[in-house]
Amino acid sequence: MAPNPDIRHPPFAQLRNILEREIVGATTLLRLLHAEQGLLQHSQFSGLPATAKKKEVEITDLNALAREQGALLRELGITDASDSIVRRLFAPPGMRELRIKWEVLLGLLQDCQRQNQINGQALELGRQHNNRALALLFGNNDADSTYSRDGARPAISPSRYTALA
Repeated sequence: MAPNPDIRHPPFAQLRNILEREIVGATTLLRLLHAEQGLLQHSQFSGLPATAKKKEVEITDLNALAREQGALLRELGITDASDSIVRRLFAPPGMRELRIKWEVLLGLLQDCQRQNQINGQALELGRQHNNRALALLFGNNDADSTYSRDGARPAISPSRYTALA
């Protein structure tokens, strides 16, 4: 079945509805990711579990919408839902609204991915910091990450670790 370029065609109206719900979900997810970053920056770790649970709910909802969108695209005769194929689907002049919504959604999802990477890096740095602090407390020389000018790791006695801490 060839796609009908009329946006009032029921599958296109459904697609518009799905895209709108995906945009709301992605916006909420991005807001949660920013909140998570704030919690990490201010060491408010007690708020992370609740934020993680909310993120999980949003991601589950977005995945369900993506499956719904995929089924609808197949109904429209689009078996390859790659960005270039979908952009061609939205190319006719009457499809401008859907094309804009699609591009907004893609931008939001890319922003979510970037923010998630930032948060992941912050968590990893925190984990590394905690591991180094624990190593200092327990006198573990292998955790020293300082190097001399020639690149060698100096031997520091456990008593010196206590002084450094």
